[in-house]
Amino acid sequence: MAFPSVVYGSYGDEKVTSTSKIGGLPLATRMVLPDGRIFAHARVGTTALVAGNLYQGKAGEANTIFIKNVALAATAAVAATSVSITVAGTALGANVYDDGYLVTASSIGTGIGYLYKVKSAATTAAGSTSVVSLADGDTVKVALAGGTTTVGMRKNEFDSVLLTTADTVGVNTPAGVACATAAASAYVWLQRRGPVAGFTDNSTLIIGTPVIASSTVAGAFATYPTASADTAGVRYGRNARLVGEVMSVAASAEFSMIFLTLD
Repeated sequence: MAFPSVVYGSYGDEKVTSTSKIGGLPLATRMVLPDGRIFAHARVGTTALVAGNLYQGKAGEANTIFIKNVALAATAAVAATSVSITVAGTALGANVYDDGYLVTASSIGTGIGYLYKVKSAATTAAGSTSVVSLADGDTVKVALAGGTTTVGMRKNEFDSVLLTTADTVGVNTPAGVACATAAASAYVWLQRRGPVAGFTDNSTLIIGTPVIASSTVAGAFATYPTASADTAGVRYGRNARLVGEVMSVAASAEFSMIFLTLD
């Protein structure tokens, strides 16, 4: 069954939370309000969501083999709708990669350099074979060689989101700003574009200037640093990315108005 990639909501829909996927929509589905603000369907991680704070995607799974070294248990033919992998190291838990991605990551083998959308991956004990089902309509384009081509897997960037941290190191891409409080594991909408209330760190924001994820206050926005501030490395790594512009200025630990530009 195909789902729309964009839905259109009414004012207030962005504050809806649910214990299951909102409207049955896949994670990452965009919602647009009448004024043009854009939101992404997301799931909260293990810590409750705080309104006005900036969130990022979850870090890679503890079993680092999933980054690029997952062995194919069998050859996957052209037009195959699933791929069989061998789970090494720790077991693969339930629903970990649902709505996520599979990349043919190796430098050798056939069908390398492709990315596929994952529908689901079966829970599997270490050392056993898991069947990874691809999203409806996405099929293997070039045959994958069992025992030669290796793949990597990554959670959906909006699954189990967590607060940006008080440093210059990100664990994933920025997911968006919380529109309301929500319990751990709840399904929500995170804002990606347009005016939003943004938690302000201990820097002085300036109207019309760009902002980044703060390197000193978790979940906060900070002014993009000048060249003289480069000694702290804050213009590199995660904090090099501009996430919006200042519309109005509030004091430290208050909420400024930010025009988000993540989408």
